[in-house]
Amino acid sequence: MKIVLNDPTIREKLKSYLKSLPVKPRAIVDELHVHRGNAIADVVAVYKEPHCFEIKGETDNVSRLLTQGKFYDLVFKKISLVTTDNHLKKSLSVTPEHWGILIAYNDNGTVKLRHHRKATSNPHFVKEVALLTLWKQEMLDVSNNNDIELPKRINKQELVTELASNLTLKKVNTEIANSLFNRITM
Repeated sequence: MKIVLNDPTIREKLKSYLKSLPVKPRAIVDELHVHRGNAIADVVAVYKEPHCFEIKGETDNVSRLLTQGKFYDLVFKKISLVTTDNHLKKSLSVTPEHWGILIAYNDNGTVKLRHHRKATSNPHFVKEVALLTLWKQEMLDVSNNNDIELPKRINKQELVTELASNLTLKKVNTEIANSLFNRITM
């Protein structure tokens, strides 16, 4: 049976796959705007830290990853591409080595996934850019949770600077994951 391996088909399989793993995500976020909307992460699995999954179906343009990937690299410590066999060669040439790659394929009418490369820690993560994924109120909540004193009047950019200077990289990532989890479950 012919299945079109497009974004909706792959996304459905990816989300059910993530939910079937021994360590399940606390939440799954679809279409998360990052870097002031310059890129939209297709699926973000929220564990202790967020893990971005970018989907490129069999008819998608993998070359777009050259632009999108730069934004994801600033925002996420873990990133994986989910694509198809016809894009594997190009995907390997346009994605950094720390990106994971999963291949979606048709197995007798069923969409399946196989790992080609495991995601490793992203060395290009920038706390200040990652924090911009959060809404201002979420950032204020992060400052309260971490006893960071702020001036009464503060704009979002000043808030990002304060949080980034007072929190470790690991803590920023954990707080972003917690905020995304709270956003989804509210």
